[in-house]
Amino acid sequence: MPCDRLASHPRFIPSPSSLVLCYLSSGAYMRVNKGHVKVSAQVGHSVNITCPYNILSRQSQKSWCRGKLYDSCKTMVSTLGPMTNGRVSIWDDPSNGAFHVTMSALTEKDAGWYQCVKSGFLQPQTFSHVYLNVTKGDENRLHFLPQSTITYSNNFPHTLFTVVTYTTRYTTYTGSLIHTSLLLPIILLCITASSFQL
Repeated sequence: MPCDRLASHPRFIPSPSSLVLCYLSSGAYMRVNKGHVKVSAQVGHSVNITCPYNILSRQSQKSWCRGKLYDSCKTMVSTLGPMTNGRVSIWDDPSNGAFHVTMSALTEKDAGWYQCVKSGFLQPQTFSHVYLNVTKGDENRLHFLPQSTITYSNNFPHTLFTVVTYTTRYTTYTGSLIHTSLLLPIILLCITASSFQL
C-alpha cells in the first residue's frame, strides 16, 4: 500500500513497539515490529525513518545512534540537541507519539547498523535495530522518487491533498496532488451540468 494511503487509513495506528519506515529506494511504507529490519537505498538519495513511541514517553529524550550494540552505539542526533548533524536530522512529534529521522545524500560509508533510542527510567531503551544498505545507482539517470508524503484532509467529504517531495541527486522538488476520489465527482458534476445546458 502506498505511503499516503496507509498513513491516512482510518484504522492505521502505529504501535509503540513498531518502527515505521518510509524510504526512497522503492517508495514503500513499512511497519516493522520491534526487532531487526534491513533498509536499502541508493547513493545520493535520502531515507526517512519514523519511530513511534508510547504517548507517556513524550517528555523523554529521543536519539538516533549508529552501532548494533548500545554500549558502542554513537549518538548522531538527539531531540535535546544537536537536532541536525551534517546530513542527519531528527525532530519529535509528541502529539502523534513519534520521532522522525532523515539521512540525506547517502554515501556507501553510511551503510551499517543504527538504532532508535529513547531515555528510560534507569537506562536508555532501544526501539529497533535498523541495518541500512546503501547501493550504487545509475549515475547517468535522473531519479524522481518520493522522499515523503503527507496527507491533509479538510471538512469537505472525500477531499484529500497529498504533498509529495521529490529528491534527485541535485535538486529537491515539492508538489501537491489531489486524490481521484475528489476529481471523479467533479468530473461527473461537470458532465451532468453540460448535458443540461445542451
